[in-house]
Amino acid sequence: MQAFLNTAVEAARKAGDIAQINFNRINAGDIKTKAYNEFVTYVDEEAEKAIIDIIRGRYSDHTILGEEHGLQGDESDFLWVIDPIDGTTNYIHGFPVYCVSIALKIKGRLELAVIYDPSRQELFTAIRGMGSLLD
Repeated sequence: MQAFLNTAVEAARKAGDIAQINFNRINAGDIKTKAYNEFVTYVDEEAEKAIIDIIRGRYSDHTILGEEHGLQGDESDFLWVIDPIDGTTNYIHGFPVYCVSIALKIKGRLELAVIYDPSRQELFTAIRGMGSLLD
C-alpha cells in the first residue's frame, strides 16, 4: 500500500506545482464552462495529465477516473479517482482555497487518499485502517 501512497503523493505534488506556477495567471479566455457553475481551465487539464502520466508510468494496467478526461483504461481492480484542482472556481478567482485530490479504490473499496493544498504546502494522507496524517 505504501508504494501506491508514494505514487499518489508524487502525483499530487506535481499537480500542485503546476497549479501554483499558474496561480493568478488565468484570463477569462482560459476558462471553459462544463456545466452551470462548473468550470475548467488549461491548468486543470495540465495538472490532470501530469497525475495520469505518473500513475500510468508505474501502473499502466490500472483504471483512472479523472474529472477532466473521464474514465481511462480497461476495467481493473484498481481505480484511481482524481480531481486535479478541487475548487476551480476559487482558483480562477485568485482565492488560494483549492487542492489536489487523489484516491485509490481497490476492488470497489476506497483504500487510500491524498489531499494536497499547494497554497499552504499541506499534504493530507490516509490509508484504510491506518488513520490519516498531515505532513
